[in-house]
Amino acid sequence: MIQTLGAATLGALWLPLLAWTVIVAVVLAALRVWRSGHALAQYAARLSLLAALPLGLLLAAVVDFSLLAWLLPAEAPVPAAAFPPPPAVPIPPESAPAFSWGLLHTLGLLTLLAGLVALWQASRLLGHAAALARFARRLPNACSAVQPMVDRQATALGLRRAVRAVVAPDDVAPMTFGWRQPILVLPASLLEDEEQVRLTLLHELVHIRRHDFLLRWVEQGIGVIFAAHPLVWLLCRSIARYRELACDAEVLVQPRIDARQYAALLYRFAVPRPARRPLVLSMATSECQLKKRILAMKEHADATPRWLKPKHVALALAVLLLGMATFVVACTDLVGSGDEAAREASRQEVFVVVEQMPELVDGLAAIQQELRYPEVVRLAGIEGRVIIQFVVDEAGRVVDPKVVRGIGGGCDEEAVRALKTVTFKPGMQRGEPVKVKMSIPITFKLAAESGTPDRDG
Repeated sequence: MIQTLGAATLGALWLPLLAWTVIVAVVLAALRVWRSGHALAQYAARLSLLAALPLGLLLAAVVDFSLLAWLLPAEAPVPAAAFPPPPAVPIPPESAPAFSWGLLHTLGLLTLLAGLVALWQASRLLGHAAALARFARRLPNACSAVQPMVDRQATALGLRRAVRAVVAPDDVAPMTFGWRQPILVLPASLLEDEEQVRLTLLHELVHIRRHDFLLRWVEQGIGVIFAAHPLVWLLCRSIARYRELACDAEVLVQPRIDARQYAALLYRFAVPRPARRPLVLSMATSECQLKKRILAMKEHADATPRWLKPKHVALALAVLLLGMATFVVACTDLVGSGDEAAREASRQEVFVVVEQMPELVDGLAAIQQELRYPEVVRLAGIEGRVIIQFVVDEAGRVVDPKVVRGIGGGCDEEAVRALKTVTFKPGMQRGEPVKVKMSIPITFKLAAESGTPDRDG
């Protein structure tokens, strides 16, 4: 079962995943070198890399490329196990062939483990979603003191969706969740400072305008499916960091923004270790990330470059996503050719033991009627048993007969000739006819009384 799972996922999963890993490693290295790149460009590039993985796998499943077919061997090796001649017809093997762990077993086991990790992460994400739903139900109605300010800032940002602003107890950091009907949560203690309220609302409304909550869900979904891949986990963390850096950069270019007051606001909600809320956008930041955010604010204090408009970012994101996905698909043409090679290997595989072993049509009488005792051997009084090893193919024909033990004098050739004239009911494995290796003894024995040969198989 593990080997079959490995063969099924080799071209459909692991080869595309390998190509994606190489691409991401190279691009991330380039992005690290390009430290001066704007946070919004860094964020869009990383999000594109993550989205290219499922999109590339989807395209690889429906599109067949042949750029890497030369990497496949011309012919898959046919497994053959030595097995001693048994004492009956058909003769089952005395012992099963030795088990050999191979690449397909490893891939099958990794696929199974990756599936278990994905299920575990999915259960955790569902738990977070249920906790968020319970939290949303406990929230009060919109705050009349803050809602007008929210509406004014949303209109100034060009935000058309209605945003509900609520005030929660002091133990929560400002957060936003919801896509079509977003909810903005503010702590009650923040209402004492109107400027900090304005900066907080601006930060959260920028998240809403950029649909960061929806992108957060997409990111979390991909992260759950491919949770076992360490590069996916690293990319998700990097995306979360640059999402906030990009939001900071966009807030700072708004009119009447004091960078020092904004930094003080971030410092107010900095904690040693923020509570894990994977499905919300929270202003809470870790103390180690606070320094990086403030340094990034200084680097991009001038303004967002004129060419870096939202529509330009969206266009660059789409082009990069399409390019990365296409490249992943082009590098995984082994999906089609690899599956074909696996099917060819399956067709050529020779079994020793199957669920339903081949059966001789018309029984032993078919061989007995065809068998002729060589005249020279009969006159010489030679008797013995000829053991022939052969393969019964999917059509029940005898293929590649070989004499394992013979008696000479033409008896070996006669036994092979007689065996080739008969047919078998093919062996069956999982409901399909397969090739099966067998052995059969054919005995040449002279009748003691009449001097005529006694032929049996």
